[in-house]
Amino acid sequence: MKHLKLFEENKTSQVNSLLAGTSSEFWEMVKSVNWKKAIDDYHATGDRYNEIFDSIQGKLYLKYEYFDIIKFYREYGFLYEKLYSYFDKYYDTYDYGVSDDGFSDLLSSIIGKGKSWTIRCIKNPKIPKKMSNTNDYMENFVYLLQVDYSEYYKIRSKHDPNYSDESSFYSVSDKYNL
Repeated sequence: MKHLKLFEENKTSQVNSLLAGTSSEFWEMVKSVNWKKAIDDYHATGDRYNEIFDSIQGKLYLKYEYFDIIKFYREYGFLYEKLYSYFDKYYDTYDYGVSDDGFSDLLSSIIGKGKSWTIRCIKNPKIPKKMSNTNDYMENFVYLLQVDYSEYYKIRSKHDPNYSDESSFYSVSDKYNL
């Protein structure tokens, strides 16, 4: 029993270390995307990736300003790098069965499914193998966050005709002291 408790304490410490640097706002953004539903919709409807992705991206950009997206992208990058190193140690042991690009999509989907799912996967590195075997992932959550301002503006204005590039940009840049 004592060994089990030590094992659980070690896993909790590992989880905390891997998730350090991610904000509650980041995880709220991830939750709002509902990547699990996007994956399910994608597999249920066939090849409608672009339509599903565009819809999610539009909703995300209506909710968050450009500099919020950039902040989330940075947090994602730090988390992704830590998770890549962590799961790479298990890659051969559990034979995740994906290419390098597929491994990236798999890790991105782990993050995209939210904080509790990410924690479950850290505690049980066999879960990504099951995700791979059942095709329970898709390309690539991070693409929602990889955007320059002109792309953001184009997508945001498509979904919000009242969005004004100049006034929105300057009000947001003032907010972030840029």
